[in-house]
Amino acid sequence: MGPRVAALYPYLGDARPSSSARDIERLAHALAAFHAIGDLRLEFPEIDNRDEDLPWATLQPFDAPGLREAWDWAMAGVATELPRGLVHGSFHRDHAVSLGDGRIAVLDLEKLRVSPMLFDLGRSAVYAGYRGNDEQADPRRVVHFVRCYDAKRRLESSERAALVPAIVLALLRDVKALGQEGAAAEAQARHAAVVREFFHNREHLRSVMPA
Repeated sequence: MGPRVAALYPYLGDARPSSSARDIERLAHALAAFHAIGDLRLEFPEIDNRDEDLPWATLQPFDAPGLREAWDWAMAGVATELPRGLVHGSFHRDHAVSLGDGRIAVLDLEKLRVSPMLFDLGRSAVYAGYRGNDEQADPRRVVHFVRCYDAKRRLESSERAALVPAIVLALLRDVKALGQEGAAAEAQARHAAVVREFFHNREHLRSVMPA
């Protein structure tokens, strides 16, 4: 359909998947199928999608040392050779449409790149875990998304080892994006608190992920 498919929205209507467990499963399966695409990868540029650093001056009021520890831990955890493939870059409910027969249409393809698929999975799992717009992440939904994805496309051993660091990294980049966009300090603080919650519970999170 090409990279810009906004013109299709009026014809598809308000068919965005819900945040139910069933729709999270369908979204996870759609991402896994997307990552299974092979030949098209040669047509897209390679990119690592790794941010150089976080805006520590902006984050200082929100316990930057705690976030620095989480950042260093996450970066060390993903510092390995990870399987690469075609990634969406921003796959979540707003970029998908239910077709009514159990299938999902993936929209907004302008960020397609070849990159470690685990980073794409980490971002999408975090998106699946947010409860509305209250900047609170539900770990159960994050785990459910990952497990459903793994049921469709089995993660390799290197990906399993780096999975939780990739999720923490996705949360940290969310805070970084807020800082770059000049978001209110209160919003940054709430997102930073989510990072610390996941980082504090990282071993428990690892224990319930696919083994």
